[in-house]
Amino acid sequence: MKRTTEDNNRMAASESPSEMDCTCPVCCDIFRDPVLLLCGHSFCKFCLQEWWGKNRIQTCPVCKEIFPMAQPPRNLALKNLSDTLRQERSQRGSSGSKEVCKMHGEKLKLFCQDDQEIICVICRDAKKHKKHNCVPINEAVEDHRTKLKVELMHLKTKRGSFEAEKVKCDKMASHITLQAQQTEKGIKKEFQKLYQFLRAEETARIDAVRKEATLKSEAMKIRIVNLTAEISSLSDKIKPMEGEIKAEDISFMLNVKSSTEWCQSKLPEPESPSEAQIDEAKHLGNLLFTVWGKMRNIIQYTPVTLDSNTGQGKPFNQSKNFTHSTSRMKAQKLPYNPVLGYKRFSSGKQCCNEEAENAWKPGMERQPSPEDTEVQKTQELFRRIRSILNKITPQTFRQLMKQITELAIDTEERLKGVIDLVFEKAIKEPSFSVVYANMCRCLMGLKVPLTDKRGTSVNFRKLLLNRCQKGFEEKYERNQNKLDSAALSTEHEQLPAELEEAMDEAQRRSIGNIKFIGELFNLKMLTEAILHDCVVKLLNNKDEESLECLCTLLTTIGKGLDHEKAKPRIDQYFNQMTKIIEERKTSSKIRSMLQDVIDLRLHNWVSTRAEQGPKTIKQIHEEAKIAEQGKQRKVHHQHLSKNSKRRPVKPRPMATNRPAFSEEEIERSCKSIVKEFLHINDYKEVVQCVNDLDLGSQLHIFVRVGVELTLEHSQITRNHMGQLLFQLVQHGILPKPQFHKGFADMLKQVDDMVIDIPHIWLYLAELLCPVLKEGGFSMRELFSELSKPLLPMGRAGIFISEVLHILCKQTSHRTVVGLWKESGLNWTDFLPEGEDVQAFISQQKLQFILSEDSNPDTAPSKRILSPEELSRQLERLLLKDMASNTQIFDWVEGNLDESQMSSASFQRALMTAVGEEAVKDTNCRVDMAIIQKRKPVLISYLKSDTERQLQALYALQALMVDLNNPPNLLRMFFDCLYDEDIILEDTFFKWERSKDPAEQRGKGIALKSVSAFFTWLREAEEESD
Repeated sequence: MKRTTEDNNRMAASESPSEMDCTCPVCCDIFRDPVLLLCGHSFCKFCLQEWWGKNRIQTCPVCKEIFPMAQPPRNLALKNLSDTLRQERSQRGSSGSKEVCKMHGEKLKLFCQDDQEIICVICRDAKKHKKHNCVPINEAVEDHRTKLKVELMHLKTKRGSFEAEKVKCDKMASHITLQAQQTEKGIKKEFQKLYQFLRAEETARIDAVRKEATLKSEAMKIRIVNLTAEISSLSDKIKPMEGEIKAEDISFMLNVKSSTEWCQSKLPEPESPSEAQIDEAKHLGNLLFTVWGKMRNIIQYTPVTLDSNTGQGKPFNQSKNFTHSTSRMKAQKLPYNPVLGYKRFSSGKQCCNEEAENAWKPGMERQPSPEDTEVQKTQELFRRIRSILNKITPQTFRQLMKQITELAIDTEERLKGVIDLVFEKAIKEPSFSVVYANMCRCLMGLKVPLTDKRGTSVNFRKLLLNRCQKGFEEKYERNQNKLDSAALSTEHEQLPAELEEAMDEAQRRSIGNIKFIGELFNLKMLTEAILHDCVVKLLNNKDEESLECLCTLLTTIGKGLDHEKAKPRIDQYFNQMTKIIEERKTSSKIRSMLQDVIDLRLHNWVSTRAEQGPKTIKQIHEEAKIAEQGKQRKVHHQHLSKNSKRRPVKPRPMATNRPAFSEEEIERSCKSIVKEFLHINDYKEVVQCVNDLDLGSQLHIFVRVGVELTLEHSQITRNHMGQLLFQLVQHGILPKPQFHKGFADMLKQVDDMVIDIPHIWLYLAELLCPVLKEGGFSMRELFSELSKPLLPMGRAGIFISEVLHILCKQTSHRTVVGLWKESGLNWTDFLPEGEDVQAFISQQKLQFILSEDSNPDTAPSKRILSPEELSRQLERLLLKDMASNTQIFDWVEGNLDESQMSSASFQRALMTAVGEEAVKDTNCRVDMAIIQKRKPVLISYLKSDTERQLQALYALQALMVDLNNPPNLLRMFFDCLYDEDIILEDTFFKWERSKDPAEQRGKGIALKSVSAFFTWLREAEEESD
């Protein structure tokens, strides 16, 4: 007992009160860089930031008091004291003996085999080691020495292996040097033959030219002599005639008749000799091609080339060109090389004619590897599945399911890939989950053999359940880990926004997954036990995402799950839901959803507002027609009843006035049209549907419904909705006042929605930008009308700043500044009275709006750039500077005028630069992410113009020629440009039919490489028809 008391006193002395005061409550160690909170507690700076990163709220880890400041102050006094204590502890540890227990001061005599550490006698009786196996140190030493000797033997053996390998490598290095010398000598010798042939050919051709020159020179000299004689003869005759002319009149007249007859005698005209010059075309025309043809005749091509490195020291001699081998008596000592052959054959068999008994034979016959063929078949299968999933609707379900069942889904990889495609489609389009669930039910009996276990198989249902379970359990931990790891980095300020966006996406996926799981249960593909486990997990989590998923799940499966046997469990679920509502710890949105589910159960799972699934355009037309007929009958009956009570009068014509719908009916029709549009993205069809509804003064309801339904969808969906509204305005179907009213009705509710949708201003700006960018409205008109409902809330400035930022991303800063200055708007018109305009502009990062350098009126004149200069500048921007889309827009707007931007040279240069950026790697594969990244730039300058898009395709055709036509590269470009809606379908067909002589370079090879693409395009068009 005495010994124990002394030990306790020693321990108390070792840990002084000052050291206890300098211990961090989080890491339980002496403070490192301590900071002080307002509540008085101190913590390590890193520990506190890590704690705040995990909890997302800046509270004290001890007392939970909220810390309102951005950064806590440093505690310098506590830091100095902590450093002193840490230094004393290190000195105390280094000065102490290694043979004495640091905790009890006793000699170390025992070894704990459980914890693998040396302890003293007192440590053995302590709670930590009381039940552990402890032995004397000398026994433990022998055991560990034996183990260490065994390990040492293994290391020595491994060292010997490495030494042997080093000897091999040394031999290989010397052999490589010898091989390089021999190969270089052989190359020079082979090229010497080529040089000799070319020199002989050159000499022969020069001799032919000289011989022809000699012959034709001699012929020309002879002709010159003959012409000289003719000239001399004529000169001799001309002189007497000149004398006759000068003679007296009588003498002249006596001889004039004979002189005239002599002068009129017909002398032959001198003729220019044909082929008098050297035939340069014969000697220089296609000279290289002709010589190359002769070279091919004298050079023998051998399709099989033997590899000298694979003989493994066998006794044979290879020919100098490695085309055949003969035996030799003694084997040559060469380094070991495990390579099997020089080149893999794509077809046929490798064989060798046996010339002698000891002739070298290949170790094996190479068969064509089926890997590439199988990969291509798998990719084609996935492409077909994606195409079918994009087209499937309730109307086309049977026809497309028949096509799926005819596909070869015969391996585990293909089955998993098909399940992943269907699952991703189902969770992204929850409104079509019934269709995708029915598809899974049709494929439920599909079985394929397992890859790693022969003789066993796996079915579609099991893999689908595994995928649904994985989707149910996955959250956004990766994004949270990213935030934690970057807590001290410069990215810390930007990551919360990224995490919030990722959380929103994860929430949408979770709800889509839950909806899909519910529909699978309704089709009896899942058991009740699985669904009860899902409900329990969602209830236990109690976070808002899980509760929203719970409401979706119970709404979908409640009727099938709530029966007599399961009633006690269902009652427990709803009691917990009622308790969550009463505690009021969740948002009003979640409480409202929970109450809706409770009310749904009270009404025996019969909804008062039946949720409608996807409908075809034909069904929408029929419903609208039925509703219209009903309204006409109602008006007609009212008109007859009124006429029966008074004298008959001449009725006013009503044939031209269509009956007005109720607001509820209009909303229902508008929702059906918008949902169908989001599925098919057919602008013409939807514009026709809206026109057929003939809503007149109630078109603002369609605008409001469209904005509401797409507000929380993806950015692409919001952009499509904005484009649809622009199309309606452009066709004169949607009047501008109706557009303003529909958008304003939505903006009036935005103050309540911002709690549930934090990024609502960004989403509204993305919906509005297509209308403003395409020129449907002026900036002054649009901002003035839409700011009216936001001015009382003080939110007009925030909304307009988001719109301007989105416009800058889709166009350029120069364009936005020009539109702003042209509108003549002032920030004071949109900000609350008394708010500092400059502070607001700085906070929203809108300084470029007030920049004088961005004024288009003061911009310097733009010089005309040549096509070569355009290509160099764009390649520099995209390939060297890695410029963003905004920087590209700014450069184009700042250096090119409108005529240059619409020129064919600019379209080609832009497409070429993007293409080169997308295939920068050596594998000649298209990086889809690059095309998606540059999509706004391409769409902005190609502008759905067939001629501009055709120039882009010509540029890709020329790029393929420059890259030596890599296989399938152009096909990948076409697939990506078509899938991203960058190039129209008509443009592809126009390029295929084009016979432009200037664009025929490489056209034949290009057409052959994309023949499968056009076949698929025509088949898809026929299926759609």
